[in-house]
Amino acid sequence: MAVLATVRACGEKINLPATAAIKIGQLVYYDGTRLVVSTNTSPTSRAEYVVVAGRADVTDEIVAVAKWAIFDDADLTTYTESGPLYLDTAGGITQTWPVRAANVPKLRQIVGRCITSAATAEANAAVGARYEIRIPDPRQQVVVMGVTKLTATTALVQLDSGFYGYDFPAASDALDLIAVVPPDAIAIVAAEVWHADEGDTAIATGTTWKFDVRIVEHSDAWDLAAHTDAIAAADVPTSTADDIVVTSIMTGFDGTGLVQPGGLISLTITKVAEAAINQDPIVIGVALTFLCV
Repeated sequence: MAVLATVRACGEKINLPATAAIKIGQLVYYDGTRLVVSTNTSPTSRAEYVVVAGRADVTDEIVAVAKWAIFDDADLTTYTESGPLYLDTAGGITQTWPVRAANVPKLRQIVGRCITSAATAEANAAVGARYEIRIPDPRQQVVVMGVTKLTATTALVQLDSGFYGYDFPAASDALDLIAVVPPDAIAIVAAEVWHADEGDTAIATGTTWKFDVRIVEHSDAWDLAAHTDAIAAADVPTSTADDIVVTSIMTGFDGTGLVQPGGLISLTITKVAEAAINQDPIVIGVALTFLCV
């Protein structure tokens, strides 16, 4: 890990109050009140800016930050030219892919690149290395959850439209799905289930299902997962026969700590009750939309 040193160029500056012990070259985020040093051990502390002027020795001193800057650092002499830079701890950078420890997530946020290494002939030894910090705006990434387990009577069926889905013919039928959280994810912004009815019988009020969400961290076990969420028995949305519809299940995915970059997130869908015979929802797929940096 290293903290950058001398500013050679930068983009538009923004002046903001900072917490104590913030200096030029550190990567920071704004918590709504002041700038705080970023770290890769939590998705909520991603890098939003780099400090380009000023120094906060005490809380609420003003420093200037930017989204883009070029720095020289005489202490950094071993980085690979053109290689990516990742957010490290304490607002620093690293060229080492962040590896998570037991139950400690690692946000793999790319924050820039090495322009010139001191190992190259054209590099000035006094400069050390030249780096570019460029922090893009967050983007959305959709992840489709994969099926890992289904109960004995849950079956894969084909709809008249040609789509396939998983049928829930009996109460307590369940479907387990899993997804890998993107390594640079910081939040879930949407969770949706695509579903249909069983052929010619439309889903009516009184047919219910539930959703159980949990995560697993590195060196953890499912039954020891620290963070869970759920949607208790809720009506399957009513539909016209053969219609394919999409339903938000975001309230089952908005719990604290569900986003563990590079971790696993699991969903169990269970049919709780049906209003009448053949009230069988068919799950076609579940998509999670992550906000990534």
